Amino acid sequence: MKTKTTFSKILSWVLTFAIALTLSPVMPLPAQAAEFTGDGWSFNSNTATLTLTTNDGTTAWRDNTSPYYPFPDFTWEDVETVVIEDGVTIIGDMAFGGCINLSTLTFPEGITTIGISAFANCKKLTSLTLPEGVITIGNAAFADCDMLSSVILPESLVTVGQSAFANSKELTDITIPKNVTGLGSWAFEGCIKLESITFAVEIPPLLGSAVFSGATALATMYIPYGTTAAYQTELLLSGNPTTFSLIEGNPPITYTVTFDSKGGSAVDDKVVISGKTLTPPPLPTYGSQHFAGWYKDADYTERWNFVTDVIIDDITLYAKWEDFSPEELLRQAAAAGNEPNNAYKLYHNFNGTLDNEPILTQQLTIGKDFTLDLNGHTLKIDLPDSNPGGQNSSGIKITSGVTLTITDSSIGETGRLEVVNNADDVGTLGAGAAINTTNGILVINGGTIIATGGGRGAGIGGGWFAAGGTISITGRTVTATGGMYAAGIGDGSDYYPWAGDANNITISGGTVTATAGSGTDARAIGASNNSSDSAVTINGGFDYWAGSAATPITGEPTGRQVFNNDSTTFAATYGFRYIKLEEVPTFTVTFDLQDGSDVTCVSVFQNHTITAPTPPTKAGHTFSGWFTDGDLTQEWNFDVDIVTEDISLYAKWTVGFFGDGWVFDSTTGTLTVSTNAATTAWRTGRGAGDENFQITDVTT
Repeated sequence: MKTKTTFSKILSWVLTFAIALTLSPVMPLPAQAAEFTGDGWSFNSNTATLTLTTNDGTTAWRDNTSPYYPFPDFTWEDVETVVIEDGVTIIGDMAFGGCINLSTLTFPEGITTIGISAFANCKKLTSLTLPEGVITIGNAAFADCDMLSSVILPESLVTVGQSAFANSKELTDITIPKNVTGLGSWAFEGCIKLESITFAVEIPPLLGSAVFSGATALATMYIPYGTTAAYQTELLLSGNPTTFSLIEGNPPITYTVTFDSKGGSAVDDKVVISGKTLTPPPLPTYGSQHFAGWYKDADYTERWNFVTDVIIDDITLYAKWEDFSPEELLRQAAAAGNEPNNAYKLYHNFNGTLDNEPILTQQLTIGKDFTLDLNGHTLKIDLPDSNPGGQNSSGIKITSGVTLTITDSSIGETGRLEVVNNADDVGTLGAGAAINTTNGILVINGGTIIATGGGRGAGIGGGWFAAGGTISITGRTVTATGGMYAAGIGDGSDYYPWAGDANNITISGGTVTATAGSGTDARAIGASNNSSDSAVTINGGFDYWAGSAATPITGEPTGRQVFNNDSTTFAATYGFRYIKLEEVPTFTVTFDLQDGSDVTCVSVFQNHTITAPTPPTKAGHTFSGWFTDGDLTQEWNFDVDIVTEDISLYAKWTVGFFGDGWVFDSTTGTLTVSTNAATTAWRTGRGAGDENFQITDVTT
């Protein structure tokens, strides 16, 4: 009995030792290699760093590292740092799920998709910054990352999957970027410390159920200004807690614009949203002085531009008033060849002391190059039917070789020039026009111009038996009516042989209305039938009203046309005695042939489609359409797409296999044969080893 007891004890000790030996850890032998590699991945066991170089590599590395694999090189738990290199765009499903010791994560630019459970259960991951370009975060992508306390999502993000960040128990705040359209159910479930949720999305994204389930009841949701009702509705419809405090972001920042009229009439302050332009206020007045604009400083060194300048702070704008002395204006007028008396009247009219009274009753002569800036004021020249009135002169006379430029620098271009020649007939050759441009140059680019010819003179152009000179109209509103037998804009009397020539007329903007005088051969624009006509050049797009009678036409336009620097007898050829041209915005479409045959650019009206040009050609290629981008991803639809700006369309070419007399388009399966010999030659010219295409590829 004693021996048996002793043996039993010994046996028990042996078994205990054996079991202990089995269960006790065995010290591993030193690793023979620190680097393990596979297709698209490598792992350095010394630094515990896993590096991925391809999309497939993000999941392929797991194949022989599973703890359940009989003899793993390393396990998921060995990975502490993950480096994803440039070129990787998709992180596959379960790529790093269960890497419980992963604490450092480096993303490249270019990642677009993070797969299902890609980083789930990465217990030591504390912060996450996703790069711009990420569009989709898959279901449970970062679920159960217990220590994750900081998450920065990119502006590019669109969708967040179900349970994407579930149980991120250290996360205290999150911002949902402005392009997100949907948050999956339970996306932030169990984020028990989440107390600040900021939405940058103007239209609430679609919310799954229980998106924020488990977040503290004291959580605050910050939303864009003016969206409370929309977010309350979405939270209610999706079954999410409505106990969050909804706080709208700050309303748009506004600034106050104060107008210092410098003694003029008061102008009310304006409140303007930051970054916006300023709508011009009503014009102030100040006795006999005229307003010359708003300036940013009291010294008038920089004028405020209501088209381009934006409000970024509280600001005071200062009114500038011009108070020319008669002596100064006389000096300017004398330089332009005017008589002192006329210059004195010009001064007083501009300063408002001769209201309702014609400014001039005698010809205003422009003897040197001169710019007449109407600056919002009205200038009237009214010649009587008398000698030396309208019968022997013109309202404005531009002498030979001299240029008169009429412009208007006022806000809204409210200036007005009215010139009327009241002569019933003429007594002097070259007389009778309202604005006489014979041998001179007239440029109109602003204001409202009304010119009514008398006797045998044009509204704008030549007097009796005189040419029209050079006339350029770029805007804004011009109305011209010819006298007896004369053009609205062009030559003087057309009564043979007392007819002048139209010379050069260019219209490239604004609204231009021209009416011929009495006499069936007189034209609205250009020269009469009895005159040697010259170019009437029209640039740009216009609606036009045109008729053979010298009476206004109302209602719908006669037509609409784009003129591309056209030199045309538009007026004279069709016998128009009334023409109104009204500018319509046009844009240019340029065709980038990508080394193909030429296609001419076209002009088109705003918001109109264009006709597809004849398909271009390129040796060895097939034309495959026009595209709006150089990468050839967005095809232009000629039936639907409209032109809203100057654009370029890019030709797409598909490479075809070709030989002497034949071409094969591999994208359509079309073989084109142009010679007898080619009907068989194509079969032997497909390429060595048939690497180009197979006979069975031919369908057409």
